[in-house]
Amino acid sequence: MDYLAEVVDPAPGGEVDRDDASITVRVNPRRVTPERFVVKVNLPDARARWELPNRRFYTGFGFLEADWIGQYHVTVRLPVDCYGSGEYSLQFGDHGGNSTYNQRVEYIVRERMLPVLRESRFGNAGLDSGPADAPMGLPNRARRRTKLSEPL
Repeated sequence: MDYLAEVVDPAPGGEVDRDDASITVRVNPRRVTPERFVVKVNLPDARARWELPNRRFYTGFGFLEADWIGQYHVTVRLPVDCYGSGEYSLQFGDHGGNSTYNQRVEYIVRERMLPVLRESRFGNAGLDSGPADAPMGLPNRARRRTKLSEPL
């Protein structure tokens, strides 16, 4: 057991649901104690500010609070409510403070595009029909940004 932390769910490199962007990690108790375990998150926008007390901030990254489940497992939640969809990566450390290892665990959080109910140009509420070649059930502005080859 030489690992520091091992991702349990979901598998690294995959997509994470924006509504439940939680990552469960198994921590090696022989390598790190709960007091010294660190989880760094790299944000989708490298220019985004992670606010700290006293008007200080990190740029492009921050540190997540780990919710311990027993002695060996932690859950962390990607900050999608504040920083939106995109590519996030996690780094783990055993030195306390803000020191982590270089190895990254990456996840993609995609924005969901849902149909929008609105007043149509014919005066009744419903989805606007839009161009004939657009996928059905999406508002005009969403259809223009959606390639037909991508899953909805």
